[in-house]
Amino acid sequence: MVVANVHIKEYNGSTSRTNPPATQVGDAAGVTDDVANINLVSIDQAEASSSANPVTAGTRSVSKWLAYELHAINSSNKIDNFQVWYTPQATTTGVTYFSNLNTSLALTTSIYPAPPTNTDFTGAGEGDVETATAMAFGDPAAENIGVSESGAAGLSVNGAHSDLIAIQFDTTGASPPGNVPQKTVHFQYDEQ
Repeated sequence: MVVANVHIKEYNGSTSRTNPPATQVGDAAGVTDDVANINLVSIDQAEASSSANPVTAGTRSVSKWLAYELHAINSSNKIDNFQVWYTPQATTTGVTYFSNLNTSLALTTSIYPAPPTNTDFTGAGEGDVETATAMAFGDPAAENIGVSESGAAGLSVNGAHSDLIAIQFDTTGASPPGNVPQKTVHFQYDEQ
């Protein structure tokens, strides 16, 4: 059996983004296919350096908009049970991580703003992130991002995407100077 080839895409710039993203294999303008790092920084750019683009205390990082992409189904039937979370759980005073991830999978189809900004997720300008929640630390043990595009439980067509994943962090004046301790973003799915 040849396993499915799954990529993580990042959406930047003035490219319109819909939820779920349009079916497409590979890169497009403003889309980075198979993104290598997800630094939360002060600019809207894929794989940007956190040391060159720091987030000032009292502000938010620019939001990151990501999606799973089924790049090639190969001999699998589908991929499903999408989960995203951070480790380690160590917290930093004055820093809170937010996302649209939730186990109710309640996102609806809508157009998201372009380009991503450092505004609060709960503002009207951020589409249907609806209620920002604290990002999960540790395996959520249940699917926390949906698949509206397929109308089914999972992805089975090359170029199909999960719903958009939005993540961001907020800092307060109490945030310590220097870099926030590194977190690892985990992406997990099941293959049938």
